[in-house]
Amino acid sequence: MKKNIITHKYNWTEQGKLRCSGFAWQDGRCVSDGDFCEAMVRHCNDFESFSQWATQLNGPFSIIVEQENEIWMATSHTWAYPLFYAHGSEGCEVGDVPELFAALKESGIRIADELYFLSFGVAPGNHTLCDRIKTVMPGETIRLRDKEIQSVNALDSIFQTRFPESEPEVTAQRIRETFQRYSDKIGKRKVLLPLTSGYDSRLLACLLKESGHTDVLCATWGNPGNSEQEAARRVAGQLGYPYRFIPYTSETVAGFTKDPEFEKFAMYIGHLTSMPYLQEYFAIRQLLNEGLIDKNTIVLPGHPGDFLRGSHLTQGLSSEENKLVAERILDRFGADYPLSSREKQMVYNKILEYHFTEKPSADNRVNFDRWDYIERQCKLVSNSSMAWSFFGVETLHPLFDRELVSFFPRLPVEQRLGSVHYLDTLVNQFFQKHGVDFMLRKENIPSNGRKNLKRRLVSLLPDFLKKWVYQDANPIGYREITAELMRSFPEYRFKTPARPYAYNSYLIQWYLQLMKNMCRFSEDGRG
Repeated sequence: MKKNIITHKYNWTEQGKLRCSGFAWQDGRCVSDGDFCEAMVRHCNDFESFSQWATQLNGPFSIIVEQENEIWMATSHTWAYPLFYAHGSEGCEVGDVPELFAALKESGIRIADELYFLSFGVAPGNHTLCDRIKTVMPGETIRLRDKEIQSVNALDSIFQTRFPESEPEVTAQRIRETFQRYSDKIGKRKVLLPLTSGYDSRLLACLLKESGHTDVLCATWGNPGNSEQEAARRVAGQLGYPYRFIPYTSETVAGFTKDPEFEKFAMYIGHLTSMPYLQEYFAIRQLLNEGLIDKNTIVLPGHPGDFLRGSHLTQGLSSEENKLVAERILDRFGADYPLSSREKQMVYNKILEYHFTEKPSADNRVNFDRWDYIERQCKLVSNSSMAWSFFGVETLHPLFDRELVSFFPRLPVEQRLGSVHYLDTLVNQFFQKHGVDFMLRKENIPSNGRKNLKRRLVSLLPDFLKKWVYQDANPIGYREITAELMRSFPEYRFKTPARPYAYNSYLIQWYLQLMKNMCRFSEDGRG
């Protein structure tokens, strides 16, 4: 089998036929680089041993093993280092830069995949925006040989097993023990904490304080005077950390699409699979230019805190039919791109195809958890952290640790609905202790049926009435950012989303046009 391995994007360590990036915790210690490759050697006698070992690892990593007539690949449960492959009768291409695959020249976008991308900002399941290129899913191992593809994924066990109720003191101790590993890895390096008025970044601030880290800079960015700024400043001051607010103004974003660096950034963070988040882009450049951070700084984003607390779950999921749950997903997490009834059905079918069984599940919370974790947390939310790696700055995700991701989804539904247990634990076990239990943002709780009906009715209104119904929530300056993006494609008519201030919809449409122009995809789609 002909093989072409393209690994230009991440920092890879090679040892013979083995390649690894990132790190993992093994036997109580962090292994990376050569030590990681040495650990791999002992598990590469056969694919079954390799997949059993790789799917149990805890940490952000990617692995490629080249055998005589086959290739094995694995990505961590965090999907921090996405891998891609194109497999055909003449051989295969694998690697971390799908834009360089030869298969791209013969690819097109499937219609259903394009609609799914326009709806959620990610390609569905293991698809990319190229019908011949696939991605290794979070927590998956892949074996490519001749015409055969073998896949093993251990994530399902995370969502299906149930735990008894947990007391806040017990959960808090679990969080502290998990964070200690990351504290040891940080050592004496400087930490940048993106701080908001929410719970997750505030939790990390408290954990840094408890662990004795003193070289910590807290920062917030966006429109001057936005709702996050004052609360974040007060939290940082209470904990004794310096604070910096980076204002986004019209001058900040003016002409940024003409910078050659920006197009490289969009390709790097989007990799044909995900909408490239732009919230951090301007702040990172300013922080680096002012010398407030450097390439030895560690950044601690609060991902995926809203998944841990169960903010996506609602009453009634256990007994609802699969299609109704798919409708909930589009209502709650869709980018409000206007879809016809037929197009919505195509999106529903994609949700059901990759994340739901054919028969109604006994408990659709499992399916909802799986969809939210893979499509939203891994491929969209945490993928935004690649903005930092583009500029050579490392991120760590303590809340994405396998211990926590495996714990919270297994709690009884009574503790997860309304984020009851998570928020109670944070407020009573951390925030009160450190005197930061003030100005807490009201976290998003899933809409009930009446609110979703209202949204559907409002979506039918003319644009000028939609703008009257919806307020312009624009704390990050997305109105100015997306306006600049749209000016870069004057020939394309951007569709107004159901909510005119759903700025991600404009960003998603822009990225799709960028990919079509750069990769010359078929406008007619496929399949």
